Amino acid sequence: MADSGPRLADGASFRLRPFAGDDDYAAMAAVATAADPELPGSGEYLRRTDAERDPRKVMRRTLAEVAGADAPGPGPSGHRVVAFAHCGQFFGNADSRRLQIEVQVHPDFRRRGIGGALFDAVVGEAVEALAPRRLQALECGAWERFPQTARFLTRHGFRAVQRNPASELDLAAFDAEPFAGLEAKLAASGVEIRSLGEVMAGDPRWRERLYDLNCAVERDVPWYADAEHRSFDEWAAMFKDNPDLLPEGHVVALDGDLYVGLTQLWSSGATDRVLYTSLTGVRRSHRRRGIALALKVRSIRHAATLRTSDGGVPVIRTGNEEGNPMLGINQRLGFRQVDALVTWVKEMD
Repeated sequence: MADSGPRLADGASFRLRPFAGDDDYAAMAAVATAADPELPGSGEYLRRTDAERDPRKVMRRTLAEVAGADAPGPGPSGHRVVAFAHCGQFFGNADSRRLQIEVQVHPDFRRRGIGGALFDAVVGEAVEALAPRRLQALECGAWERFPQTARFLTRHGFRAVQRNPASELDLAAFDAEPFAGLEAKLAASGVEIRSLGEVMAGDPRWRERLYDLNCAVERDVPWYADAEHRSFDEWAAMFKDNPDLLPEGHVVALDGDLYVGLTQLWSSGATDRVLYTSLTGVRRSHRRRGIALALKVRSIRHAATLRTSDGGVPVIRTGNEEGNPMLGINQRLGFRQVDALVTWVKEMD
């Protein structure tokens, strides 16, 4: 590949190239961290999610490199990765006709045409790979604290369809006392609260039962389109040799042998200062009994026992669609809104 490419305003050139494997994960994580220090990137996380992904799914990734002595941290080739984009079936299953896209550009190299070039290149490759199925929609998440992303997506024909406030819980200030007795009350009605660690040790069919519950809960998560579930194998891969899995922070509610509720808590390989709740939900047949609140309290109590490398207490972050009743439960527990993730969609049909 030639070293010359489109020119930036300062005369430096950049070139686009395909993702090349293991050596690129760290470079992508560095760009993501520079682009959004609040949500630092992790090369190991990228590598693991690539390995977990259903191989039938469409995924295309392109990187942008800047040439010249002024490139940040130039290597032997005189090039450094300053941006990347990937487009594919991040969510749902291999039959999905909706593709998700993420573009990350180092802040020192924004507003120079790199993001637009990456967008055009990676979307074209992903759409071609999806054929003969016809693309239904492109989706992209954008934090409200980055209004320039909203402007970029608007120029490319996207519209905002859903807003998910992001909330944060200060574990150092959390008081569990007002919620004492929740589990005992549920146990009296036949519902037990157990950690995933307990479930894994006591139920040889925990994967199948938890997947069934996961799909039932996902169907009712507010979303602008119908839910598309991951395959069982792809979903189960998240629980195998995953250093971010917190078996005592994942909590399950059981009514006899039936799994009726869950909450998921994950650590992050990029920082020990933040934990993440990804999904909390209860089967329709068991709602309005306080199960979701009890699940969250058990998970939070475990999280409060964890410590950062400097002896501090992490925070928990989560997100909910602004009309989701779970938002009210989180506010009751002490979560406070810190931002919002807006889903932008470009419909193709």
